[in-house]
Amino acid sequence: MKKFLDDNCFTYEEREVIKNKHWHDELVKKTGQECAPCVEIDGHMLVDTDAEAVAKYMRGKGLLK
Repeated sequence: MKKFLDDNCFTYEEREVIKNKHWHDELVKKTGQECAPCVEIDGHMLVDTDAEAVAKYMRGKGLLK
């Protein structure tokens, strides 16, 4: 996931949810799940996702060609 975001020059904040209770709790609150990786794009959560699914979502939103 990070390679895809880096290769396409997207900025992001990486959060280690396993070692940080606050971020873990926020993930569960937003998604109802503990699955990772998760990507939030403009308030939309892609849960237990991969680079292909993120690329498809971004293309659909006009964020990626």
